[in-house]
Amino acid sequence: MTRSPNLDAPIAQSIRRLRSTTGLSLEALAKRADVSKSMISKIERGETSPTANTLGRLAEALDVSLSQLMGLQEKREVVVLREAEQPVFRSIDGSFQRRCLSPIFPARGVDVVLNTLAAKSRSDLAVGHKTGVDEHLYVTSGKLRIHLGNSAYELAAGDSIYYQADIAHEFENPGDDDATFFIVIDSSALRK
Repeated sequence: MTRSPNLDAPIAQSIRRLRSTTGLSLEALAKRADVSKSMISKIERGETSPTANTLGRLAEALDVSLSQLMGLQEKREVVVLREAEQPVFRSIDGSFQRRCLSPIFPARGVDVVLNTLAAKSRSDLAVGHKTGVDEHLYVTSGKLRIHLGNSAYELAAGDSIYYQADIAHEFENPGDDDATFFIVIDSSALRK
């Protein structure tokens, strides 16, 4: 996935900092995340942009939320995120877009993501999160088929689904129109 170029430097710094504070070598992080050592090195040097799947694997391996991996924001009572400030990830072919709507707070453990999946397309397979991470999904428009492990669920506009996200999952749009859906990723149970 490609994304807004202004995120590469903060992500690189965050991964380097988190790896350093946890005492992990590149090799140890690579093994934990199932991401090559050379890929992590390139990400840390800002030479490549990680996919959303790679970011998810790194966040899991570093025991932080995706929002925490992308940088920190000072906690305030009210936070307004203008559209231009919201991190956006796009698949290489442009068929899948994820827009992070949550302010980035350390140790919050809840991320809200707006997703758009083009007609007749699929997302990449997302590896399962750690046990204790839940996802709540709500379809605002179009049709969506969600693959959870070996099961698939058909959803239409107005439908919602809750699932424990510790299994591989993938989104598919079987319809003729774009599908738009929100996902609330709750990893707050891991923060206790």
